[in-house]
Amino acid sequence: MTDHTTVSRTVVSTVDALADAISRGSGKRVRLARTLDEVVTTVIEIAKPGDAVITLGAGSIGTVPARLVEALGRKELQGRKELQNQPRNSAP
Repeated sequence: MTDHTTVSRTVVSTVDALADAISRGSGKRVRLARTLDEVVTTVIEIAKPGDAVITLGAGSIGTVPARLVEALGRKELQGRKELQNQPRNSAP
């Protein structure tokens, strides 16, 4: 029988090693999301207009694209409302 604690530690260290390798190879900061909720929150925090977001995986990761589209839509709507509420400069 497999010990779940050992499996969990191995998975985490593999994910951390992958993130470190990507960061070293690209010279870019890597943000690691350990749960599906963290994936959505992290993408919402860092995605900018024009970015491509790609999700890969099996199982419950399949719920993430729809959640991202919905959350990004809410973020865009909020940004538009904030722009509309900004005072406008009047010409002299």
